[in-house]
Parts: sequence; structure tokens; C-alpha cells
Amino acid sequence: MVISQELQPFQPIQMEQPESLKLNPINAVRPQPQAEYGAKKLIVLEASDSSLAGATLNQSYVLGGHIDRDPMNTSFAPDGEHIDVLLSGAHISGSTFIGHYPGLKADALDDDHPTVIHNSRFVLVEGQGYRFQPVVTINQPVTKLQPKTIGRGANLSRSNFRQADLTGTDFTGCNLESTNFTAANLTGCNFTGANLARCSFNGANLSEARLVGASLARADFSSTVTSALTDFSHAYMAGARFYCLKGEKFAYLGIFWGTLFAHGEKRIEVANADFSQISGLVDGQFACYYKSDILLPAGVESLATNRFLEAREALPKMAQTTGGSDGWGEGV
Repeated sequence: MVISQELQPFQPIQMEQPESLKLNPINAVRPQPQAEYGAKKLIVLEASDSSLAGATLNQSYVLGGHIDRDPMNTSFAPDGEHIDVLLSGAHISGSTFIGHYPGLKADALDDDHPTVIHNSRFVLVEGQGYRFQPVVTINQPVTKLQPKTIGRGANLSRSNFRQADLTGTDFTGCNLESTNFTAANLTGCNFTGANLARCSFNGANLSEARLVGASLARADFSSTVTSALTDFSHAYMAGARFYCLKGEKFAYLGIFWGTLFAHGEKRIEVANADFSQISGLVDGQFACYYKSDILLPAGVESLATNRFLEAREALPKMAQTTGGSDGWGEGV
């Protein structure tokens, strides 16, 4: 694949690797909304209603819940999941979130006051003295789906990043299942090996984002902005939705080298979309459920079926059974 020289990939700020962090407990503080935290400041979340709403963090560290042991041997010993951590309206740059943050609330306060999290990352580590070590390692470079490592990092499931500006943030290996990224700016974000099943990217900007080896089962990409450098290579996409409901074809771009569009009878759902500029289809096939005004690259075959016709034909058989799965499992 040849990438035009005019396309320059997003370059995030280089930060310390988790294995090299050495935090000083003297810098440990409790969270306060509207507060300002500078470089190397360690913010320890102890309560389930911790709030950093409207706060400013610059090269700081946030120690969240569900850490196996207190790595600093201080009075701070977070042991909960912190499902009510509030970051709405915060301005965060070059910072590291250590631990689990399920249900994180980081949606915009309103259209004029988005949450800003730039060049930061969410990691899960284990404490060793004052040092930390990553819990899950994803084999690099990613040349195939690695089910055993998908989403095994920090837990941010069911978080709300609606309209947040997350430019350059690193979510490698995170569990982000059912997270709301509606209208979020995800330019240059790294979702390598992340669990993004059932996420909403409706109207989000994924330009230059890296979703390599991620699970995108049943994710919603309706009207999602992508670029030629948005990388979906080796991702699992069965059940993902690519729609445009505005009556015009929506252009999707990106690299799809080794992407899994189908798993058994599960396939992506596509309607009113232009995929003619995507690259990296290994076998020249594009598996989807129904073909409604879809444009594909020259020479690419669409393996389309009418899901709704199949569903109607299956009704008599389904009426004889009760309970059970809807047949749209994640597959990984």
C-alpha cells in the first residue's frame, strides 16, 4: 500500500512508558474540582464520587480504583471501581490514568465547554515498590487478532465521552465496551487491542486513529469521519454498523488490512455508504448484510445478503423456541 506523501500521520507527544514511572508519594493529593495540577502530581481517587470536573491537569498522574495493592505504601489505598469519577469540563494534557474507571463521566458540559483530554493515556499496571509494570502486553507489530489480550487493560466500560476532545489519547488494550463516543474528537487516538464492542462513534472524528486488532463488534459508525490513515487492520467488525441516514452517501476511508467483516452468519451492516477509497482488502471481498447504495473499490466483491428477508423466513422456527441469545455475540 502506498500512502501519499501529502498525508502526514498525527504525532502525539512522547510520554514516559508505564514501566519507567517512579512516583513520589510526597506529591500525592486528593481530587478537587476546578483545581490545577502540575507535572508529576499524583492524584489519588479514594471515593466513588471523586470529581475532577473543570480541573486542569498537565503531565499529572491519576491513580484509580481496583489496584491490587498500594504501590506507594501510604495511607492512600484505593480499592473500589470508582464508577462515578467525573471529568466533565476538565482540561487534561499529557497525563496518565492508572487503574480502572468504568462508567467514567467525561461528556461535554455543553457545546461550548467540551472535556479536553489530549495526548494522555489509560493503563492498568501492578505496583512494585514505587515502580509500575504493565499488566497486559500486546504483541507488536499486530499481524493478527489477539483475542486473549483484547480489552484486558484498564476498564472504562460504559463511559461517556460524548463531544469530548480526546486528540492523541492512548486507549491501548482498554475495555471500552458500550462507551459513548458520540460526536467526540478522536483524532490520532490509539485503540490497539481495545474492546470497543457496542460503542457509539456516531458523528465522531476518527481521523488517523489506530484501531488495529480491536474488537468493534456491533459498534456504530454512522456518519463517523475517518481518514486514509485511520487503521482498522486485523480488527473484528462483525455486526458493526455503517449507516448514513441523511439521504446522501457517506464516504468512509481507512486501512482494512486483514479486517474480519464476518464471523459465521454475523456480518457488518452497511447502507448508503461510499467505501470506494478504502485500502488493504486482502482477499478482494467485502462482507455485509444488505447493499443499499454502496460504493466499493474497483474489483472488490460485495458478499451481500438481505438480513431482513432471512429474519422473516426464520420467524416460524424462532416461534418454537424461547429465550436464548440473539445470535449477535461478540465472537472474541
